[in-house]
Amino acid sequence: MVVIAASKRRIVLVVIAMCVLPMVMYSEQTSAGHRPANVHVYLREEVERTIANLRELSDFAGAKERIDRAFDTCIGFVRRRNPGVYSDVVFARRLIGQLGALDDKLLAMDLLVYLNENRGLGESLVFAVKPKEENLNEVYGLLDRLRRARPDKVPEYATLAAAICLVHDKPLVRRVNENHAEAEDPLVLFDYFVKHESQMLFGIRNVPAELLVYVVDAAAPVQELEWALKVYGGDREVGMRFFDVPYDHDYLRLGTKKKVNVAGWSLPNIRAFGGVCADQAYFASTVGKAIGVPTAIAGGRASVMGHAWVGFIQSTGKRAAWNFNIGRYSSYQGVRGAVMDPQTRRQVPDSYVSLLARYVVLQRSKRYQAVALVDAAERLLMADEEQLREYWDAERGISPWSFLRRKSLQDEGLRLLEEGLKICPAYAAGWLVVRDLAERGRLDLAGKEYWARALYRLCAREYPDFYMDALEPMIAAVGDVKKKEQLWGSAFNLFSGKRHDLAAEVRMEQAAMWEKEGEKGKAFAYYREVVARYANSGPFAVTALKQAERILADAGKEREVLSLYRQAFSSIRKPGRFAEGFVRQSNWYRVGTMFANRLEAAGLRQQAARVRKMLEEVVVPKVGVGQQAEQ
Repeated sequence: MVVIAASKRRIVLVVIAMCVLPMVMYSEQTSAGHRPANVHVYLREEVERTIANLRELSDFAGAKERIDRAFDTCIGFVRRRNPGVYSDVVFARRLIGQLGALDDKLLAMDLLVYLNENRGLGESLVFAVKPKEENLNEVYGLLDRLRRARPDKVPEYATLAAAICLVHDKPLVRRVNENHAEAEDPLVLFDYFVKHESQMLFGIRNVPAELLVYVVDAAAPVQELEWALKVYGGDREVGMRFFDVPYDHDYLRLGTKKKVNVAGWSLPNIRAFGGVCADQAYFASTVGKAIGVPTAIAGGRASVMGHAWVGFIQSTGKRAAWNFNIGRYSSYQGVRGAVMDPQTRRQVPDSYVSLLARYVVLQRSKRYQAVALVDAAERLLMADEEQLREYWDAERGISPWSFLRRKSLQDEGLRLLEEGLKICPAYAAGWLVVRDLAERGRLDLAGKEYWARALYRLCAREYPDFYMDALEPMIAAVGDVKKKEQLWGSAFNLFSGKRHDLAAEVRMEQAAMWEKEGEKGKAFAYYREVVARYANSGPFAVTALKQAERILADAGKEREVLSLYRQAFSSIRKPGRFAEGFVRQSNWYRVGTMFANRLEAAGLRQQAARVRKMLEEVVVPKVGVGQQAEQ
């Protein structure tokens, strides 16, 4: 027993020595004026030293170089499981980089101090701004104006101030067909939301700036926002306000002026006198913004006619999701919707906006950690490997956890990327990095399959539309057609039960793939499946019919074409009595017209006449010449 105890003591002493010796060595380095033993402590102190030095010397170029070195040190010696260190360094790196790009260096120095002291505001802004797509002089110029006008309120309402700076750095004007809606002065909007914070459905102070940009992009006079708040405050189904606006059929049928334009285009008058889909979507989305609900006007084009509908955040308990289905008629269910990004004023897929619902429940620190890890991943994936490794060699004394044991910079970059997306799968920019790598051939087949599975695991069930948008280019970059078929098959299995529109889209991708490979039999089978199973799930049936007909004609099987069209027309639901334009672009009307044309070509004029009579009985008659396609 004594021998065993002595042996254990020796083992313990050896272990202690192994742990303490490096610490003693690092303590000696520190006492000699070198770096501390803990790389986390060193990096945080280096961030503080860099900012203090910048405040003293006003040298943004030197500070940028120094913080970039700290960033590379962080990547080289801090493990992925410590993302908080990454976010501290990346905050300073983004802050210095963005302010250093301003023309007014005195303002930049002033804001450096201000945002470093008001960290909540600083993080809300620097982590959300898009430097490649926004004018930083205008963004930070507006922040300077807000903080001087409302010095006490801006730090308190940090995310609101950040969102207004991101959206209203330039005048916001919305075009709603022939009308234009112009936003109030940014300071007036800031005061409106502060004044009515208690009446905002989701509040203000706890809503992330990334979501608040879809609230503060209200383009209506404050008097109208006040009216909407009074009438609809607390409405959790604000998307349904789309149908509070009566459709102005006379405008389309008779070519008369829109009643709301005669009365004066405003929110109360839109509700009273009606309009077309663009007015309906504008009304519902603006009401939502007035009561504190993130909303967006979505649009798409089916056949030759455009249509607008509304998207809005719905919250049930601890879950939240964007609803982009209100006002989206059946003809548009399979049409990819697009919305205006309030920050950049560019059109983006509505599926990207859907991801932001996760921000409602995700901790602020987690969002920033995800951004920081993705920034680190991009640095590794784009780095000059030899140069970076030379730097790490020189810095090896900073930590026993040397990066040199890691084999591949690309592999480590992808691991950082995955870690960031695990923390926040809703960070679309991270997935776009993967997509770009796949498109540029930077991922091998195993890598593409791996990331397709990661995309499925992290996004598919909660954000199926985004999953489909991100998956398409990744599969397109796969060279092996059998592997493509397997990946598309996995996606189809996911969608076939609930999302028939996406299932049909997958089958169309598979059909096009096999047709390109010369396998027309396999392509025809998929086209025919779309016609048979998904004729009521978006516009795909029309294209599938045309493609299937062409394959039959090429094979000399023209007699089977009529049977194919007859089956399709009988299986498609007849639309209701909507405006003529919507009826004429429905699957039922378009397929019916094609069917009648082919009956006539085959000499079956009586059958063709019966089909045409069925079609015209549903159409609202067109009278006059003033009809326009809705935008």
